[in-house]
Amino acid sequence: MQSIHKKSVLVLIGSSIGELEWVLPALHKFHSKYQNIKIHTFILSQGLHNTIIQEGTYIKILESISSVNICILEKGQLSVKNLNNRLAKNIKSTNSNRGKKYFINLLRYLIEKYLVYLKESAIYNFILRLYITRKLFNYVDLDPKEIGLILKDNNRDTLLKNAFQKKCKHAKVVSFPHTSGTHIMVDKNSVKGISNIINNYDIYLVNDKYTKEFRKGKNEHDIKVVGVPRYNKDWIRFLISYDKKAESDFKFKRNNQSILLFLTRPHDDNILSEETYSKIIIDIINAATETGHYLLIKPHPRDDLSILKSYLNRSKCSYSISLKKTLSLVKISDIVVGMYTSALLDAHLMNKPVIEYYFCEMGYEKGVYYRLDNGSYGSFIEYLDLAMSIKSFTKLVSILKNYKTNKTMIDKLSKYKTNFENFYNTKKADEKVAEIFYSCMK
Repeated sequence: MQSIHKKSVLVLIGSSIGELEWVLPALHKFHSKYQNIKIHTFILSQGLHNTIIQEGTYIKILESISSVNICILEKGQLSVKNLNNRLAKNIKSTNSNRGKKYFINLLRYLIEKYLVYLKESAIYNFILRLYITRKLFNYVDLDPKEIGLILKDNNRDTLLKNAFQKKCKHAKVVSFPHTSGTHIMVDKNSVKGISNIINNYDIYLVNDKYTKEFRKGKNEHDIKVVGVPRYNKDWIRFLISYDKKAESDFKFKRNNQSILLFLTRPHDDNILSEETYSKIIIDIINAATETGHYLLIKPHPRDDLSILKSYLNRSKCSYSISLKKTLSLVKISDIVVGMYTSALLDAHLMNKPVIEYYFCEMGYEKGVYYRLDNGSYGSFIEYLDLAMSIKSFTKLVSILKNYKTNKTMIDKLSKYKTNFENFYNTKKADEKVAEIFYSCMK
């Protein structure tokens, strides 16, 4: 067996900058302690790569500790359209063979009609694994035998993990959280569980004890509660010092207005309908306008900016849209308001008041997961009392008018920071995770 100093770590960042935000502090700590172990990071989405480049800071830190490779594995590369394009080219070259042409046309029809079933088949999975692993390991000069550890977030895609695990036979696989959020098993009869996806990982990391309970199907000793490395105070100080020029980069025409930072999330089929998404945007724009705030918007990476801008351009609100990291935007803001997103909790790291403005609709309750004491559904933030959650435009306006001057309001908002600190025990979380990584390579 090869000695540990010859082994490397393979990091797969698949679909969200939240994955990089979670694992980067631990990788940074790991690199500082074990510099003889090489780290190779693969960003597997062009859109994600663009987001990371636009943010600016994370890519600089990552490049200082790891090789960074862009290997695009978008769904479109194996979509019906591309498969059909390849088949169409074959048809042109087989005009003299009627039987083959007929067969290819039949195959095109079957792919179009039954791809949804094909995706569940062992044949499709086998082809996709071959495609992914061959593409990546041909992309750079990297020997699979040198890989001692594979890091992949826990968001759905075990197929990708399985592909690399098969290629890197001596590597252990550690799954880390997709975001800083939590999953809570509140009602086993009504919750849409996602418990079986953790099979076949050597170690499965979670943020908190609730998520450990929620994730079933694995031996308990393989699920480790580690906290959230990026909430570590040393890491926050490092980020702020690294990004010390960020504040001067924001040139707002705000006339000494207080800044309201608005954190969005896109509408989808599980958590937020398009109608409610639009209502929340309109309410926050109107509330900022009515209370004289400058609106600084940090859109979710998957958000549709055209929808946001269409509402903003119809308003009299002064605003800017920024793709900088949330922590930098929180630092220069006076108050943070957002939809259902764990990014809201960054406000506590900078001692800023934070409000969740979100309401679950009928039909979306199982996507949200959390049944509250009053029988309604809400986010994990509301369930754990980590921020003030409100559902009324009138109350939102009232808070925005009083959060700086009303002592009762100030005290009420500050208690959520205490709840946050008590829930997320993040002391040395980055070091704890780094040591788990190292132990897997022994």
